[in-house]
Amino acid sequence: MLFTFLLWAAQVPPPTAVPHLWWAQRLVADIKPENNRYGSRPTQLEWRGANGATTTINRTVCSSFITELLKKAYNYGPEAMKRWLDTPTPNAARYHQAIASANQFSLITQIHKIKPGDIIAIRYSRLDNSGVQGSSSSGHTMLVASPPIPQTYRATQRDMTFGSTSKQYRVSVIDSSRSGHGMLDTRLLPTGGWGQGGVGLGTIILEANPTGKILGYRWSDRLGSPLRRQSDQSLVVGRFCGLNCESRPRSNDATSD
Repeated sequence: MLFTFLLWAAQVPPPTAVPHLWWAQRLVADIKPENNRYGSRPTQLEWRGANGATTTINRTVCSSFITELLKKAYNYGPEAMKRWLDTPTPNAARYHQAIASANQFSLITQIHKIKPGDIIAIRYSRLDNSGVQGSSSSGHTMLVASPPIPQTYRATQRDMTFGSTSKQYRVSVIDSSRSGHGMLDTRLLPTGGWGQGGVGLGTIILEANPTGKILGYRWSDRLGSPLRRQSDQSLVVGRFCGLNCESRPRSNDATSD
């Protein structure tokens, strides 16, 4: 614990860390429910001990959480984000487009290639029930916190699955959302419920075919969590290489680990 505190006090991730993942993990470890909120008016992300902040505070939506992480980890300003994604406040659909087109990302299409620090972006095929276009309705973004772990195939009564030839994988993710992912999610309150939502660590399920191609996802590891197919909600996984990185191949799946 003392070693971890000293690292955090130094505000410098260890050389082996993925910087934006390190800052996300630090946030989850230190955030308290009363200082954690899903929202954007205004966006606020602060780490206790960094830049004079005395309290860890989060008020973000899924996309602004990723944006603020990248800005913090790599010292990007609003202009750098605008040059990259045509806006200083990209929504989930913008991140999905950037990953799909390999714009400062390597596209990951094989489940076994996913690593901690990779970014998952989902593009919704239609507006949510509120009918409001924006970062909360264009899709969802998550940060991979652990490698995918195969699990025993579980069919549900609530939806059609891809059949017994597909495989399911548990993936720990960090994101900002109104509700968490499963009963072990860090946002789940002792009294039940998600409170104000916000940033937390939970578990999603990715489903893939025998060759490792991602076919769909489930919001949580609960048995009743419905399957979202790629045709319903397109999911892509990208490895961020930096705003000044050299041109990368469209996919790194052919490269070695």
